[in-house]
Amino acid sequence: MDDFHIRVEAYETIRDLIEDEQILVVDGKDPNKSTYDPATDTIATRYGANSPAGLDDRAMLIHECTHAIKDMERVTITALGNEAAAYIAEATYLLLRIRITTRPARSIKLRSNRRGDLSYIKPKE
Repeated sequence: MDDFHIRVEAYETIRDLIEDEQILVVDGKDPNKSTYDPATDTIATRYGANSPAGLDDRAMLIHECTHAIKDMERVTITALGNEAAAYIAEATYLLLRIRITTRPARSIKLRSNRRGDLSYIKPKE
């Protein structure tokens, strides 16, 4: 099983690298996906993505930034583990943003330990 822990500080570092243009963010060519290229340290957004980015586009950026973190930290994991980590980060972002902006009938509870790992807390039936 792959071992890849993602901390908030890593996203802050990616943000700083983007601001310093050490990681470039460019308009992509595909309207259905965004990408991260580790060879050029470039994130390509979805073609036609609006600015400011909507929730889905921001979630895609979290996904691609997760790939950039893996690259930055030189983590060795499988391609499947890399995608799984990125999708989990994207889904976590969406769950947290939706919970903040709407009031679902049933809350989703997440717990974070001191290292910043997230755990889902199963509701009692």
